[in-house]
Amino acid sequence: GKRSIKEATNANGGAVYDLAVNTDGTTITTNKDGQITANTINLTNTPDGKVAEPTNPNSLVNAGDITKAINNSGFNIQTNGGDKELVKTGETVNFVNGDNIQITNDGKNITVATAKDVKFDSVNVGDTVNITNKGIDAGNTAIANVKAGTADTDAVNVGQLNEAVSNINSNITNNNKYLSKLKINPYKYWG
Repeated sequence: GKRSIKEATNANGGAVYDLAVNTDGTTITTNKDGQITANTINLTNTPDGKVAEPTNPNSLVNAGDITKAINNSGFNIQTNGGDKELVKTGETVNFVNGDNIQITNDGKNITVATAKDVKFDSVNVGDTVNITNKGIDAGNTAIANVKAGTADTDAVNVGQLNEAVSNINSNITNNNKYLSKLKINPYKYWG
């Protein structure tokens, strides 16, 4: 604002200066004794980490309040609708691997991936297939592309089953031919 200086002499003959300053009355004021006063306000933070809106936005703030406002501001972190936690400026959020989940970072990039070796208590695929520790329920759905089993505990595919049935039928036919040549009624002895 405007200022003016008035010069006078005191009783001892010394110079006295009277400085008058016109203020805006909002950020800087003068009191009844002519003293200049800065209208300041303290900055505060909300629980969510934001700087609260000051009651008088035209007031001045000091460096200490600005520092506190910045250091106490931040953002909230929350998972699955649980309790939120304020992460203040300068604090670090640590992402931790979970069961079957692997988290890595390359600079500022975070990657969330499925682990190479996973273990589940159960797996449901759509509305039909269900895999648990009690077995597999295919939900009346065909299992396709089954490799031919070789070990005693392997599953067999339809091709293997058809081959086994064909072998049995062939053996029965051959046995019937042999028995008919002998004129023996097999049902008489085994039936």
